[in-house]
Amino acid sequence: MKSALAATDLDRLEDFLVSPGRLGKALALDALQGFLCAVVSSPSLIAPSRWVPVALGEGIQFDDPVEASEIMGLLAAFHQAIAEQVDADADFQLIIYGHDGTEEARRSLELWTEGYLIGVSLADPSWQSQASVDDFKRMILPFYLLSGRMKETLEEEGKRYDARTEKRLRDETSESLPGVVMENRRFWQQHR
Repeated sequence: MKSALAATDLDRLEDFLVSPGRLGKALALDALQGFLCAVVSSPSLIAPSRWVPVALGEGIQFDDPVEASEIMGLLAAFHQAIAEQVDADADFQLIIYGHDGTEEARRSLELWTEGYLIGVSLADPSWQSQASVDDFKRMILPFYLLSGRMKETLEEEGKRYDARTEKRLRDETSESLPGVVMENRRFWQQHR
């Protein structure tokens, strides 16, 4: 991958995203990676003028022009690196915090997949309008499951929710998630 970011660059970007005044407005780094995976996989190009305010938070303020240039450069490089990663025919590493099986890792994966769904929502035309019902479900259901949205929907509808089945499905789906991301990207590249 030509434009891979150094760990120090990702650390600098993360420090910015979670700094006072930005925490809770900007996407955390795990959610940002998921978000950008969806942005680069969209049925049509999503301009930076649409995705940057979502990534950094509406009305984001920089300390000075130097910081603005640095952060925008890191964000553009992260976007490019993710595009190259999902185009590669090898699994890429999700940014997930915590050790496997911990609550921290589960929550980080929820944030990652929620970020992806936020990115999907920016597409114009929408993913749903451009794909068959079966293709759309295949592309999106893993993210609904892992983000917790599926559980919330079932509970809101008063439908039975089986925690053991959900855990098994979450475990199976989380292992295949990088492949699903790459399949979604390939699908939209073929249908543009």
